[in-house]
Amino acid sequence: MRKWFISVLLAVVLFGSGLYVGAQNAATIPTFTPGQILTAAELNALGDVASQLQNKLILLQDDVTRLESLTAGHLTIFDANGVTIGESIGLSFQGNPIVSMSIEGQVVVLGVREDGFFNVGRVGPYFDGLDCTGIPLITRRETENNLLIIVKVNAPGQTLYIEDSTAVDEIEVQSLLFQDFADPRVSGCFNTGGFTGVSVIPLLDLDTLFTPPFTVVRKGG
Repeated sequence: MRKWFISVLLAVVLFGSGLYVGAQNAATIPTFTPGQILTAAELNALGDVASQLQNKLILLQDDVTRLESLTAGHLTIFDANGVTIGESIGLSFQGNPIVSMSIEGQVVVLGVREDGFFNVGRVGPYFDGLDCTGIPLITRRETENNLLIIVKVNAPGQTLYIEDSTAVDEIEVQSLLFQDFADPRVSGCFNTGGFTGVSVIPLLDLDTLFTPPFTVVRKGG
């Protein structure tokens, strides 16, 4: 029972420390070495830190819930020409709207910034050639047990890559096209490998449908 308690407590502390590292009022995380036997005082110190982090997590969750209740389903996103992009169904980690759209008969879920679209929780596509050339790919694992078809938006322009449900061949990955709209400094092509993917279809360039900058209007004013 004692070992279980220590394991759970350490997990809470390590998880919390990752969330609050560098925070001005972050709790001081005690350090231990593998195999060290903890004293009662050290256990109490861990308990105090875990309690502080738990309180911070509760406050953070409250803030997220409050923000989502104020925005999700109440925001409409428009392009520069007044064309409706879609309704917000939630918020990204950076606080940008996530929208659901119908593109070429497919349900598409993407994040929206003032200057364009971005992937929600995904990177890519990958390619079977070096320097992001050749066949665009996604990993097979990305396609498993998903209610929605997998889509990715990336260069050139705002090209929408969509999962090819008929693809069966596993193709060796050679590079990754990464476009971070939150921080363009880390965008670009990165050579990688050691795993395989299946092909995706470059459906269309979203720049042909929507013109930035985008704006948000809340229902009811």
